[in-house]
Amino acid sequence: MNDRRTTTRPVGRFVVAGVALASVVLGLAASGGVAAASAAAKPKPHIVATPNNVMVNSTVKLVGTHFPANATIVLRECGKSTWIAPQNPCDKKKITVSTNKHGRFTDSISMGLCPRSPWPGHPVTELRCYIGEVQPTGVDVIDLVGHVRVIVTYP
Repeated sequence: MNDRRTTTRPVGRFVVAGVALASVVLGLAASGGVAAASAAAKPKPHIVATPNNVMVNSTVKLVGTHFPANATIVLRECGKSTWIAPQNPCDKKKITVSTNKHGRFTDSISMGLCPRSPWPGHPVTELRCYIGEVQPTGVDVIDLVGHVRVIVTYP
């Protein structure tokens, strides 16, 4: 019986110490993981258009969120939301908006006929246009950040 106590006590201490050490390591890993997850979970810029299906030359209200705070952003009307340079699927129309301290903006744009985007199965009098901030995202890749799709019809 005495041998059993001397054998189990050290094992029990090692188990308790091991559990305590594992808890500390897991706690540190979790706190670093939480910080990394919260940084990765930052919302991406986003634009909402109302209405999102209009006749050419109609005005669309744009509401943007999660853009950089207190920034000036140029929005373009394009026929694609991503493309490879030197392509340029955007028309010359652009608007400049200013975000508030929360990275939000509200503005409007009169929809033109964006450069034609291939859209099989739809009438030729209906275009799929995108509005967003033109930004290079790779060596030769360009994206419309926060883009929203607007269907533009014409006679």
